[in-house]
Amino acid sequence: MKYVYVNSKRMEYVKEQLNALAYQGNESLTNNDVLVLPFINAKLNKELMNLNELKNITIFCPFFNAELDGSNTIYAYMEDEQLISDNAYLTAIGLFVYVNTLPIRKDDVIDVIGDGRCGRAIYELFKKVKIPVRLISRRTSKDVLLLSDYQQMNKGKLIVNTAIKNVSLGEHMETCESMIDISSDHVMEAYEDIQVLYPGSLPERYTPSASAKLICDYIGRYV
Repeated sequence: MKYVYVNSKRMEYVKEQLNALAYQGNESLTNNDVLVLPFINAKLNKELMNLNELKNITIFCPFFNAELDGSNTIYAYMEDEQLISDNAYLTAIGLFVYVNTLPIRKDDVIDVIGDGRCGRAIYELFKKVKIPVRLISRRTSKDVLLLSDYQQMNKGKLIVNTAIKNVSLGEHMETCESMIDISSDHVMEAYEDIQVLYPGSLPERYTPSASAKLICDYIGRYV
């Protein structure tokens, strides 16, 4: 049997697309059973499930977790290159929808901090739909504005952070009105009179079914 720990709309879609059962924490799983864990597997409610009690089953989780017993067959879907790239594109779509709920005009410049997969996907999508956008990074790359130069420049009206570590943005922050932090650790530095927004997981918020399909397609390679 296949089981899914359902803690969100995305995982509900995973359950439906896999034709699986919702894991309730009291099932006696056997060697042929499969369990799919959600993105917060390191912080699961231990009243429901202790990860180290799961043994001799196949587990799909976002990242490898030291709490999982070594007797399990473990696959980490968020460490798959194709899924990471596809999820970054869904993040960009979600951010586009989210930004359109904000008081942003078509000619307002949006600055994207970080040239990782998400930062690059956001930059490419916004550029394609003719939104003024700049991509900022510490390293030299295609279309990138170096952070050292950006620190001395006027900032865009909206700054989007995708970097996993805090980045000093430098001077001339008065031109920025809002910042969006989509990094998992919320590392944006606070500035007076600048609103910082934390939208959470954008694929979960805006494209949960498509995000679930990425996970299910990955599972389908092995099960």
